[in-house]
Amino acid sequence: GVSQESEGSDGFSVFGSATQSNSWAVDGQDTSNADTGRSYWWINPDTIEEIQVLAVGAPAQFGNMTGGAFNVVTKSGTNDFRGSLNAYFQTSGLTDDGPEINGIAFNRDEFLDFSATLGGPIVKDKAWFFLAYQNFSDTYSEPGVDPAYPTLFPSIKYDGKLNVAISDSILMDAKFHFEDWEWEYGDAFSTADAQGNQGGDNPAWGLGFDMVLNDSNLLEIGYAGWRGDEHWRSRTGSTDDPFIDYSPPGGGPPLYSGSLWYPYQYDLVRDQLDATLSHHADEFLKGDHEFKFGVAYGQGSNDTITAGGVNGRYYYRYEYVYDYYGYEYIYPYYYRTTARAYHYGAESETISAFVDDSWQVTPRLTLNLGLRFDQVN
Repeated sequence: GVSQESEGSDGFSVFGSATQSNSWAVDGQDTSNADTGRSYWWINPDTIEEIQVLAVGAPAQFGNMTGGAFNVVTKSGTNDFRGSLNAYFQTSGLTDDGPEINGIAFNRDEFLDFSATLGGPIVKDKAWFFLAYQNFSDTYSEPGVDPAYPTLFPSIKYDGKLNVAISDSILMDAKFHFEDWEWEYGDAFSTADAQGNQGGDNPAWGLGFDMVLNDSNLLEIGYAGWRGDEHWRSRTGSTDDPFIDYSPPGGGPPLYSGSLWYPYQYDLVRDQLDATLSHHADEFLKGDHEFKFGVAYGQGSNDTITAGGVNGRYYYRYEYVYDYYGYEYIYPYYYRTTARAYHYGAESETISAFVDDSWQVTPRLTLNLGLRFDQVN
């Protein structure tokens, strides 16, 4: 029931629902982007233990979505020291030049993806750690692009997790994630001033406690939060007004110069608090039951400021050709558009409550019954 939204997209439709209808989580922590319905994090693959995909028939614990619920479960340390090293690279000698535009072929400067993990005991049977690091760098120039201004895509990710058995009945889980990324895009139809620099950082953290109250009851309490910021601006820092030539000499695609068209600054905030009580009842109401009662509170915001140019305006040119009995008359038009800086975004507050019953009627029949309430302001 899961299909890719479009070729090359990181969005998914689940049983025909919109991408914005999905819910994404890392270790139960909501990482959904309220604007797009995609996950806002880029996870280091070497930290992933398993991935849960839930849709139709998902327990009431997974709510506030009408599409799919995706939960990435990350690795933890154990009583044995374990680690990994991975490196993937590609050089210009391993990459074909391909076609040329204006005498300039594809150029591969660098491709390197290095990651390392290490996990193990701090105190055996009491405390464990897991650390991960990933350094990714990709630098290349498309055909026709000045190699002095290649496309750059560096990113660094840090992950850490600490598990502590405070007592025989209480387990603490603390985690931290940080990623710093950048993307500078070079193309053959924009001057360096009109090429973009995109980047930002995403810190995230979480703290949870699993408390065994007795043989039948388990209490889980967790807090998690994350922040995100992203910018889009001229890679040279130009403050000139953008200019777009829709009718360049000799024809062809539009040419961009001056500075970046519609730069922006994008900021996100998310905090959430969850509490779940699980109760196991044997031979109750003609079967075995796993009851779950939960409440959650979350708040978040996203704010974007953008404009038609760094000075709130941009210019463009267009030529109109009129054919009069075989004679062509060319009329060039020049326009100025004023699009001053403005904000758009939202603030949200969510209160949720649910009750869920996994009822094993017979060894071959289990009914999942649940009720959930979500109030989003």
